[in-house]
Amino acid sequence: MKHRGFSLIELLFVMALIAILVGIAIPLLRVSLARADAARVRTDVRQVEVAALQYREEAGSFPPTTKWGSASDSLAPYLAQGMPFEYKDLEYRMVTTGGPGPTEGFTIQVRYAEDSEIGEALQAFRGADLVWTRTLSTFLLHP
Repeated sequence: MKHRGFSLIELLFVMALIAILVGIAIPLLRVSLARADAARVRTDVRQVEVAALQYREEAGSFPPTTKWGSASDSLAPYLAQGMPFEYKDLEYRMVTTGGPGPTEGFTIQVRYAEDSEIGEALQAFRGADLVWTRTLSTFLLHP
């Protein structure tokens, strides 16, 4: 007589195999999500850059430096309505350096906790326009 079904050993083996695969997949998924979040921050920075350049065209200088997590009121008409200056565990701020004219600079800083997964993913971006530390990424948009 032939038995139908699976033995307990076979079921335990399949469950162990599934657990191993899940253990491999979850860390990779977390890294992928952090990279996607970092790409969103990068897009936010570019939107603020475009808005600041439009403001500069009309006003003759960049908007003033802001506090962490808030946009300049003068920049609001150039940004998407209600664009937050924070995302998950990150905060943004704009920094204008120098005086009006050719020496004026404009950067966007992104602050995060030292153990932030998004912060680590941001640090993977390389280029002359990005400087980062363990808790801060600075996008040098118009130095």
